[in-house]
Amino acid sequence: MTLTFTPTSTNSFTSTNTPTNTYTFTPTFTATSTFTMTFTNTPSPNVDIAKSASESVAKSGDIITYTITLNVTAATASNVQITDPLPADLIFVSFGNVPSRGVTTWNAATKTLGWSFATLPVGTYSLTYQAQVNSYVQQGVVLTNTAQ
Repeated sequence: MTLTFTPTSTNSFTSTNTPTNTYTFTPTFTATSTFTMTFTNTPSPNVDIAKSASESVAKSGDIITYTITLNVTAATASNVQITDPLPADLIFVSFGNVPSRGVTTWNAATKTLGWSFATLPVGTYSLTYQAQVNSYVQQGVVLTNTAQ
């Protein structure tokens, strides 16, 4: 008997590729802070005051009618106070025209007239009063009467 040896290669290589899907959830939260500036134009009220007299030249005993004109612009004015101190040679006679909700005052000790309003809407308003020239005023005396 004769033995014959025949080498046979039994090494075999098998390539194995197995795909695997992996799902990974990554939550993302991004906070965004937003600051928005809002400008509101709030108009400030403006009150102009003017004063006129029925007479530019008067003599003793004459009654002069004074008119104070208020012109409110831009917005309603609140807590409006008007005072008008009379000069020594004028005697207060009476209040005339006063817009609605206006309150008048007369302080005899200080010879000061007053008007007050809780509010005055935009518009033009007239206040009137009468004063008499003192009978002892000498000719040529200048009487200056201003309101504020």
